[in-house]
Amino acid sequence: MSLEKTIGYAILRGLAPEGLPINQMISIARRGGGGYRYQDMRDDARRFTDRVKYQGSVERLSYNATVPHGWMVETGLKQDVRYRVLGNATFYDEESGEYFTKKVSFYTDDYAKVGDYGQAFFDSFELPYEEEGIPLTEFKVIGLEHNKGYAY
Repeated sequence: MSLEKTIGYAILRGLAPEGLPINQMISIARRGGGGYRYQDMRDDARRFTDRVKYQGSVERLSYNATVPHGWMVETGLKQDVRYRVLGNATFYDEESGEYFTKKVSFYTDDYAKVGDYGQAFFDSFELPYEEEGIPLTEFKVIGLEHNKGYAY
């Protein structure tokens, strides 16, 4: 690994907890003497900030919108399905009285509206969490992966 890449990698990792936009993180890293291929820097910054590709765009979609095919991440899923829905689920811990968010996902063959994916998550996963005493309060779609080789 080159010195510029090592420096850029370290700066991106250090900036991740700051909550900055990825483009700003890359700009700061480059001004600090670190830099490498832009797309690789974006991928590293996404990984450090625990974000998925097109997450910002998908999060801004309305309840009745579908994720455009161009915003889906093409990947080889390990399931015999067309899609993997990625989301943030918010739970309420009654013992502590606090909410917490956890990254979750589920598989489906349905190309649906964003709000329908949220409802599907509630319908499928609400009861197991309630049985554990941790009620599910919200599900927000953050990304959609498409299984390569499958029809949309």
